[in-house]
Amino acid sequence: MIFSASVLVIFFRIGMLPDLPLNSYKPLGNSSLGGAALALVSDKFHLEIDQIRDRITYLELNVNQDFMNRFSAAKFLPHTNMSLFPSVKLWNKRKQQVQHRSKRCSILSRHDRIII
Repeated sequence: MIFSASVLVIFFRIGMLPDLPLNSYKPLGNSSLGGAALALVSDKFHLEIDQIRDRITYLELNVNQDFMNRFSAAKFLPHTNMSLFPSVKLWNKRKQQVQHRSKRCSILSRHDRIII
């Protein structure tokens, strides 16, 4: 699935993607299908698949307390460590400014109605 720029921005805001410049992301389309097709028709890729498979190491991540702490913190949307997402921090600040202006205008308009 290829996502539009606006969807990627939402992914940044909730901390689903690393906070990198938008142009650093490239759509790949269905890359798993392409890889599977290459594996079926190429002996070279069969050998590479076997080499990769042989280097795989199983890690029991739930026994690593540091990993579990980071994993638990990363489940919050948006992410709990806002220093990792400066663009989200900036977006939240702008959003609060707009809400503050809107609230101030609302108070003024209510006040005007009372005076009139």
